[in-house]
Formats: sequence, structure tokens, C-alpha cells
Amino acid sequence: NKYAKQIAQINKEIVRVESVGTTRANDLRDKRDQLELAMSKLVGISVFKGQLQSSNVDPTVTDMGTKHQINISGFNIVDGTTYHPLTVDRISDKSDFKGVFFERDDGKKVDLNGRISGGKLGAALDLRGRRVDDSGEFQDGTIQKYIDNLNTFAKGIINETNNIYAKSAVENAVTDELDGLSDSRTLMNFNNDIKHGSFDVVVYNNQGQEVARKTINVNATTSMNDNTRGNSIVRDFNSDTDDNGDNNSLNDVDDYFQANYQYDAATGKGTFGVTAKRNAGEYSVAFVDRGTNFPGIIGINRVFEGGNAKNMSVKSELTENPHKLKAYSNPTPGNNEVANDMVQMQYKKIIFYSDKHADKEESVEGYYRYITTDLASQTQANNDLNDANTAIHKVAMSEYQSVSGVNLNEELTNLIRFQSSYGAAAKIITTVEKMLDTLLTLKQ
Repeated sequence: NKYAKQIAQINKEIVRVESVGTTRANDLRDKRDQLELAMSKLVGISVFKGQLQSSNVDPTVTDMGTKHQINISGFNIVDGTTYHPLTVDRISDKSDFKGVFFERDDGKKVDLNGRISGGKLGAALDLRGRRVDDSGEFQDGTIQKYIDNLNTFAKGIINETNNIYAKSAVENAVTDELDGLSDSRTLMNFNNDIKHGSFDVVVYNNQGQEVARKTINVNATTSMNDNTRGNSIVRDFNSDTDDNGDNNSLNDVDDYFQANYQYDAATGKGTFGVTAKRNAGEYSVAFVDRGTNFPGIIGINRVFEGGNAKNMSVKSELTENPHKLKAYSNPTPGNNEVANDMVQMQYKKIIFYSDKHADKEESVEGYYRYITTDLASQTQANNDLNDANTAIHKVAMSEYQSVSGVNLNEELTNLIRFQSSYGAAAKIITTVEKMLDTLLTLKQ
């Protein structure tokens, strides 16, 4: 805005100076050119000048008229002697990040963030991002790309670790509040990382023996507690089925534990829990996932809290008392199944589900190397591009200086030549003066 205001003022001075006779405001034009060059380093601009003296490429070409416009992304910020300042405002109600806008004469603001290119401002927008989604996160931008990769990496570790730890039997299980998961909302709509498949609910007695197992399927219509359009987790869990296949209706999963889901429409939050029906300490329940990611995402008996790299943390209960961390799948002496699965997770390939990019099936180390390799290759590509652009810039500036700059050697040569011419002319004048004096003397 500062440069645009100065250029508009210079245009006004050019009009004033050149309105009288054939006076040319060359100094003002040179100053304006310098300001245009400075502005072009900040943002990509297009300059339109009227009444050019020649259309050929010639170092002597000049703009003879007073028409002058500077355009950014299709909008004139300088139009002759007036300028239209750009404004800075929040790019979205969902985000505190600022953006660049062009305010029209009617007061309406036009978003230029997706249109600006070139200069420091264009580079900054490419780096930071230009568009935000409903969550306030950027949809594009170099930095956001790596944030997305780190979030995908963290989310994959969180879900897989929690899926494994859900196999550790507990007497009661309660999730944290689930934001936005109503009774009828499908699980896959709530979180697209929940996939088609099934998980088993396993009941153990206090000697570690399996006494009941129920399989619950998850598909596109599965919800937490609504059977209108498909099955629900709560109903399938509590259904009176012969889980053991022994025609005994008193030793199935629903005879030992009950599932419930409490959703508060006022807050939009719900909680899933599993409670014992028998005496405390007699039985425990575990969840064995078979590809759905349901236990890990819902957070049944979890290790990690959070859902991305920013809010990922170990469950506070475990940090306060690490002895509560269980290594077994059932309370049998010497059972270290969960601990072994945790160790093997570093070698096993898991699916890292991304919200914005393609899903990848990699080991933990493999996905980490993917992130670092991509960062290194992008850095090298940018360094190579910078070297090439620097070389082009030097050539262009050399050509520019050869046309508009001052060559000291050339100017010194001209000075010597003109000085010699001046000396010769002075001698001629002196000689003529002596001749006139001689003639006048003879006449007298």
C-alpha cells in the first residue's frame, strides 16, 4: 500500500509537470520505475503504461503518456493518480489466520489469497496455505502438507496402539466423551477411519479362562444405538444370542456385561460404556479388533488420548500410575500377549489413514522414513530451483543494468572525449579572436 500510494502521487506530479509545454518528467519516471521494482519483489504485479513511443525492443523506448495502472491478480491497486489499498482480514470465521483482500468501491471485499502469485507474499502464501476448511485447518500449503503427514503418522500409531490395548481385559470400560456421535449417526460417517469388518467381545473369568465370545459386525449403516437403518453396537452387544453355541442362554456375553451409550443432544457429546452384571472382580471383558479400528478410535481401554500429532498424549491415568498399564490380554499368570503385540507393532505393516491424501500401508519406521525422505527431496528440489532462479536473476539484472544503469568507464570515456572537443573548440575561438584583433589593428 505504501508503494502504491507513492506511485499514485508520482503519477499526479507527472501530470502536473508535463501539462506545460514539452517538459518531460524523466526523473519522476525513474523514481516510479524503482518503486515498481520494489513492489514486484513483494508481490507479482502487472504494469500497464499508455502511449509507448515504440513497440520494438529498444533501450530508448519510453512511455510518453500519463496513463498508468498497476494490477494485482486482476484488480487495479493503482489507476493513474488514484490507488486502492489492499486490506488484511481473517480468511475465515473458523480461523484466526489473516489474508489479503481487495475492497471494492461498494465496500465488498474480494479474497485475493487464492489469486496472488509471485514475490515474497506469494511465496509466503504457498508456504502457509491459502484455503481453510470448516475445522479452521489449511487445505493446501507446504507446511500444512507436512502437518497432515505428521497427523496421519500420529493417528496411525494412536489407533493401532489402542486397538491392541483394547484386548487387555478390564472389569469395566468407559470411553471419553465422543463429540458429534449421536445415537443414529453411522460410525463411518463419524470417522472415516472406521472400516468394514468385525470385532470380538471376549469375556474372561478371574482365572483367565474365556467363558464367552460375541462377534459384532461393522458396516456402512452401523450406528451406536439406533437400529432404524441397520445394526447398532449397543443392540448387538446386548442381544440375547447363543454366543457359545451350547444352547445355554445363561452363559453368553449379554449375561455377564451390558453395553450402553449416553448421548446428550444439548452438548452434542456421548459416552460409550460396558458394565458388569455379576459380582465385581468375577469377570472381565476385552475387545479384539478384526480390521474395523472401532475399539481404538472410540477409545475403549486406551493407552493414547487425542487424535493427531498436536494433542497426542498418554492417558493421564497411566502417567499418574504406570502400574495400571496391563501387559496381558487376560488375567492368566505369565500372559504377556498385549506387551508382545506392542513390540511387534514396530515391524508390522499398518494402514495409515489420511484425511487429505492417499492411505499408505507401511510399518511405523517405513512411514517415518516416507515423511523424512519426502521432506529431504523437496528441500533439495527447492535448493536446485533457487540456484537456477538466482542465475536467471543475475543475467536479467545484468541486462537491465546494461540498459538503464550507468557505466562508469563509458561515462569517463565520454567525459574525456567531450573535454577534448571543448578544448579544441576553445582554441578555435581563441584563434578567431586573435584574427579579429589583428584585422582591427590593421584597419586603424
